[in-house]
Amino acid sequence: MKFFGKVLLIAAAVMMAAAPAFAADPGHVKIAPNGKGDLLFFPFYYADETGIATKLTVVNTDETRSTVAKVVIKSWLTSTEVLDFLIYLSPADVWTGYIAQLDGQVVLVSYDDSMLTAEGQWASLENVVVQPLVFPKDEGNFMGYIYVINAATDVDVDGAGVAPDTQKLGRAPGVAKKDIKAWYDLFNDSNPRDLVAVSGDGGFLDEAKPLNILAGWMELTSQYLYNMAGLNATTLADYQNLVYLPSGVTTYLDNRDSANTMADIEAALAKNAVAMPYVNAPFDLEEITVHMFSFPTKGLADGVTSPYFAQVYDAETNPLACITVDRKIYDLSENSTTRVFSPSPAPDQFCWEVQPILTSGFPFTEGWARYSFPNLMSGLFGRTIWGSAAGISYTGAPVIPTLFDITFDWTFTSLRYGAWTDGAVTVTVGDVTIYPVQGFNDMVKYPYSNIPTR
Repeated sequence: MKFFGKVLLIAAAVMMAAAPAFAADPGHVKIAPNGKGDLLFFPFYYADETGIATKLTVVNTDETRSTVAKVVIKSWLTSTEVLDFLIYLSPADVWTGYIAQLDGQVVLVSYDDSMLTAEGQWASLENVVVQPLVFPKDEGNFMGYIYVINAATDVDVDGAGVAPDTQKLGRAPGVAKKDIKAWYDLFNDSNPRDLVAVSGDGGFLDEAKPLNILAGWMELTSQYLYNMAGLNATTLADYQNLVYLPSGVTTYLDNRDSANTMADIEAALAKNAVAMPYVNAPFDLEEITVHMFSFPTKGLADGVTSPYFAQVYDAETNPLACITVDRKIYDLSENSTTRVFSPSPAPDQFCWEVQPILTSGFPFTEGWARYSFPNLMSGLFGRTIWGSAAGISYTGAPVIPTLFDITFDWTFTSLRYGAWTDGAVTVTVGDVTIYPVQGFNDMVKYPYSNIPTR
């Protein structure tokens, strides 16, 4: 009992030391256990001249609240922002769009009326968005990744629609998009960094708090006619955007715009090791597996905003912030390249924000591979939402692993996530560890990516 009391006193001291952050913090950023959140990652998109495109879907799962979200599309090599825009979602609304290649240029295509084509003009079948993605000249324009931030939600505090009523828009599907935009634009002024969701004392304004109500899916399609493979977005909850997010301005995934720091986000995504199956032309069939590794926090174009990748970045010797990943390849009988019943290491250099590994070079026709990531942040403590006196450390890397198969007719199939071991996270204040601690909100029962609401 004395130990438990001591832990509570330490936690209370941390909260007092960081009152503004905790006043605006109903919970730490985490992988959403129910697939709904306020930050979506589409691990990759792909578009080529054969007609393969990526369809994106973002859903407002709330039937009574409108919300505004920002879609940010990044390049695959340096995380350069190649396009961003806002979507205005009425209750139960859905936005869809395609990333496709037209006449050698990768473009966003959408006729969804949740987005603008120009000021005052909403997309439709008669007014289709065809917006080029602007890649750096030395990067291929066929691949990248995407994140979607819930910027602000029209919230009714008590949820019953009674006085005091803070909800400004309608409580049923069909709220006019122009009304949603007008409501959101009230939070903008001459300074686009003004807080949209925080009052003067650091607490959320109830009527604008971005809720965990977004869900998302991606689909690889062919000629817009049929879907080859689909995947739900990697969804984080309690990211907690704090600012008015305009279009056309770079949006950072850290506490310049959010209540959480980049280290907090990386800790939620951290994985020690990843396991993925593969096929490599089995039975003489022209079919291979592609392993994809997405690092959405790396931010090379933004000056390596990632605490993890900052440990290896060097402008002269390691300008792409490459990491060495230990890869072990098994066949179906536990054989490896050189020994029986024991895998042999084959280190890889991972240098890109979206890193594909083609298994056509694997020594076996079928099996699985294990990728182990270096512990660059183990014992190093970054800034955290837990407060200015606290530090956060984690093992593994902030990675999203996916895979799919390519068949003999260039069809992409079986898109899915890999399996993994979560990174171990530690939060300290001085010499005292406050997470994980037995008895403190029972958080020791949960991985850091699934910490329940405090």
